[in-house]
Amino acid sequence: MPKILVVDDSAPMRASMRTMLEAIGHEVVEASDGSEGLKRLQENTDCKLAFVDVNMPVMDGLTMIQTVIVNEYAYYPDIPFVVLTTEDNPSAISMAKVAGVKGWCIKPVKQDVVEKLISHILPKEG
Repeated sequence: MPKILVVDDSAPMRASMRTMLEAIGHEVVEASDGSEGLKRLQENTDCKLAFVDVNMPVMDGLTMIQTVIVNEYAYYPDIPFVVLTTEDNPSAISMAKVAGVKGWCIKPVKQDVVEKLISHILPKEG
């Protein structure tokens, strides 16, 4: 199963996502902010998807996503992103889509929603 990056400043949220993703067979890489997320992508160029929180210290999620997509981040320009957030503001969703986000996941995250997003975004293996 594909390796997935989870970027969130909340350790409990990262742990919850890890549990969900590992339960369906994914390897998980974690980061606590966008800057660390960029470093994890450099170290794990085999990541196939990233779940990224919007509001984080140091570097927020949309800045991280724009750094990868808009600025053609040398290590991983084509990774799809799903935003993790408590916000369901239509203007924020529009901004995220403009930035290149492939999905939007409202916290608290549910297993079935995560599985559905992954199945829609990632091609089937094999």
